[in-house]
Amino acid sequence: MTNITSKQVPCVLCGKFTAQDILLSTNSSGGSDLDLRPPPMKRDTMSTWLQRCDHCGFVSYDISVLPETDVENQPESLSAELVKSIIESDDYVEQFHCKSYPRLANTFLCYAMLQERGFKSIPACGWACLRAGWVCDDGVKHDKINEEKHKANAIQCRKKAIQWFEKCRSIGKPFVQQNGSEELILMDLFRRCYMFEDALKEFTRAEGNKKYIDEFVWKLLEFENLLVEQKDVDCYKVSDAQICFKKD
Repeated sequence: MTNITSKQVPCVLCGKFTAQDILLSTNSSGGSDLDLRPPPMKRDTMSTWLQRCDHCGFVSYDISVLPETDVENQPESLSAELVKSIIESDDYVEQFHCKSYPRLANTFLCYAMLQERGFKSIPACGWACLRAGWVCDDGVKHDKINEEKHKANAIQCRKKAIQWFEKCRSIGKPFVQQNGSEELILMDLFRRCYMFEDALKEFTRAEGNKKYIDEFVWKLLEFENLLVEQKDVDCYKVSDAQICFKKD
């Protein structure tokens, strides 16, 4: 059971209070999606994953404190001046108030900007953009009038995530730990963006490292490869792959 409450939280930057959703408890039932989106009911708690100040635009896990940055493994607190310069920049303000995206998607996309320019965590940039894509996926399900807009937005968010995850690779920074999981996530991202040739390249990359990949992860990669060959761009769960395994 999920239990969410509301709490007035002061912003460390502007000092004003904003009502925030606070997660008290939740549970998971079933498997995650292939891109690691959690199963119900945890997947429906995204409104609690970040806080945003509607007065100044600051976004963080906890807006009452300044987070630390990790530059070359040397944690240090960000200056309020630096964070203010980021959230007052034109592109940040435009994204924060963007009417084309759901409010929560804007929150995650702004968090990606803060990660890039302030917190210096490239993997977090990618995950924030992917989570914005999940929000847009929900728009496809629940807002049929604007279904095509939400689909297009979800693709754009996934393309942003791809860019950040590929940058992680270029600098040798893992964005997920288990062998084969990076290829799995990128395959799913490319496939959902209709970028089938790029998805196949990820499978070829995984084949070259197959001896280091857990058997279960390899089965998921094979399932992704099957979907790519069929040019299937729908969302699938790990349990869908397991059903497919049993048929073989």
